[in-house]
Amino acid sequence: MRKILLLPAMLLSCSAAFAGENGNANTTGAPVIGGMFPHFSPGTNGAGVPTTQNFRLIAKAHSVYNDGGFVAVDSITYQYGSGRGGVPNPDQLENDEQILFDISTKFKFNASTWGYVNNQQREQYYTGNSVNQLIYKDWDIAKGMWKYKERYRYEYDQAGKMERSVFEQWYGRLWTNGFNSTLTYDASNQNVISMVGVTYKAEFKYDNNNNLTEWQDYTRGTDGIWTSSEKKTYTYSGSDVTSYTLAKWIDGVWRDTKRWEYTLDANGNVTKEVEYTWDGGTWQPYIQHEYTYDSNKNKTEDVTYTWNIATSSFDKYKREERQYNTQSLPVNIRTYTWKGQNWVNASGDYNINYYYQQYTPSSVPLFVNNAEMAIYPIPARDIVNITLNWDSPAAFTVSILDMGGKTVYQQAEQATSSYKGTIPVGNLPAGNYAVLINSAGTNISKKLVVAY
Repeated sequence: MRKILLLPAMLLSCSAAFAGENGNANTTGAPVIGGMFPHFSPGTNGAGVPTTQNFRLIAKAHSVYNDGGFVAVDSITYQYGSGRGGVPNPDQLENDEQILFDISTKFKFNASTWGYVNNQQREQYYTGNSVNQLIYKDWDIAKGMWKYKERYRYEYDQAGKMERSVFEQWYGRLWTNGFNSTLTYDASNQNVISMVGVTYKAEFKYDNNNNLTEWQDYTRGTDGIWTSSEKKTYTYSGSDVTSYTLAKWIDGVWRDTKRWEYTLDANGNVTKEVEYTWDGGTWQPYIQHEYTYDSNKNKTEDVTYTWNIATSSFDKYKREERQYNTQSLPVNIRTYTWKGQNWVNASGDYNINYYYQQYTPSSVPLFVNNAEMAIYPIPARDIVNITLNWDSPAAFTVSILDMGGKTVYQQAEQATSSYKGTIPVGNLPAGNYAVLINSAGTNISKKLVVAY
């Protein structure tokens, strides 16, 4: 089911703003606040089982169309520590914020030698499966070695929620003083309500169903005063976003600039996305996307249309095709351009190939969240409460695993779209656990801390 969830992967831009605005921020360590618009969940394999997490991305290669053929641009390889892994995010396949790699190396294609050369390297360090450091390195051609460029440090509370991130740059032999970014959560400790950096701040509001309703950005000037910048507001049908409006603070008032509207089919799949611009009096159509899915719920096609003012209609512009393996993991993405009456490859079109390997996850598997779950209190002493909301009714199993992967509690539940349950944990030794929810279409996981 393709549900539109809230906040980013657009968090990528947020992280960059918090951490020096260099645009290189990797969100692997960032708090999960939601998804892109629209949000595309991982599909299933042919047996209707969700994408297995026993596969991990080991490389991807990118090429662009030029002079009658696709020409290599760059490639990235991934190295992992014991039991770590990750697969691409269906929302942003070009980013790897869900990949728990130890080392990622990017190679640029050199046309003069017709081969790849070192370009950039990233290293991630962990506390458990949470990233506590992300270090960027550039290749020094003259010295023939990797040199430090910048790093991000992440700090978490006892429940595993991110509290602070620090951005630092490398000068000679030392890291510079860090630029701090702090996060604040609401009373339920579920939702981030503010993210504050040195020159950037974001505040978030939610409805009673924990749906994000407003996201407001601020910038701070040299006088130290915070000034409104942008405001994003969202409307829903149930838990699905149906529209998203962007306004900018201009001359002391909010002025609408863009709006997105979404159409969903009976299964909750986003089938159409229309972007509008505000001309001062009405919303004018601008860009339209139409999405197609296969029987395993994978997005296979994204056709982009642009608005033709002369004909007052949408014209075909670009088409993106995705191919998948038997585990519903993308193996190829290619774009086409509309020319006359046909889709053809033209200058600027791209092709990306993805390569995977099987592996054995360590301790507790890592799952992608396709449903909304909250557990409280954290830490728990005698009991833990679990609330769960599915897109549609589903039977599922609730399990608690210790950090060695042993199941210490398990209970099967009947099909429902909204669940509230209480589990006794007073008999469990103090420590860290994982609450796992498993159904035929979704696997989700949250950390549980038991303390006395």
